[in-house]
Amino acid sequence: MKPTLPLVAALLCSAVVACSESPPPEVPKGAPPPPPPLPKCEALAEACLARADTKARLPGLDWTITPPKGWRYAQLADVTVAEQSKDTGAVLAITSFAPPKASWELKKARIDALDALAKSWNVQLAFKNIVDLHLRGPDIPDTLDVAGVKLSIWEQEGAKRGAAPGNVVAVVGTVDERELVVIAFVPKAGSAAAEADSQSVSAAIQSLAFKKRESKPSDSKGGSAKP
Repeated sequence: MKPTLPLVAALLCSAVVACSESPPPEVPKGAPPPPPPLPKCEALAEACLARADTKARLPGLDWTITPPKGWRYAQLADVTVAEQSKDTGAVLAITSFAPPKASWELKKARIDALDALAKSWNVQLAFKNIVDLHLRGPDIPDTLDVAGVKLSIWEQEGAKRGAAPGNVVAVVGTVDERELVVIAFVPKAGSAAAEADSQSVSAAIQSLAFKKRESKPSDSKGGSAKP
């Protein structure tokens, strides 16, 4: 039996369509591979190096910090850290936590946070360490004004990171209803490199800032528009 006209037409149409389809374009030989995805800088193993315009986010806060240029940094889940070299050089670590209501509990929570940061980043505090000497003691800290927020700052000699002696700087304060805790280790002064490290840490702490927020549009009367 000969195929009916509609079937022949359908077969011919399918053949025409199949023949008209062009093969997929060939990838040129020797074409460069696509660039790898940018690192998230969420682990020191990613080896992210801070630049002059780096804005590392802080855990639990809508704030950023610019780590010292050229230092390796990471934005971990509970701490942001930057270090010049692993285990021995200058290091800067920042965390935050929700403060308890009682003042004595807050003091203890700050002590625990500073101790934890020191241990996590291989910083050995002095025998009469900065926590006991200052936060539990009668010493009045210096006040540091950063981004309109007053923070308390202490410095103490006699610390170590690995085998390197140096000084420890601690910064604490209430920011956006959370407690900001910063600890930094700088190798002992007396060399140009140590002086540069100290200046780098100081500049980093001063760089603490709010993230830029989008401004709300204003109504015709000059007031804030309702959400």
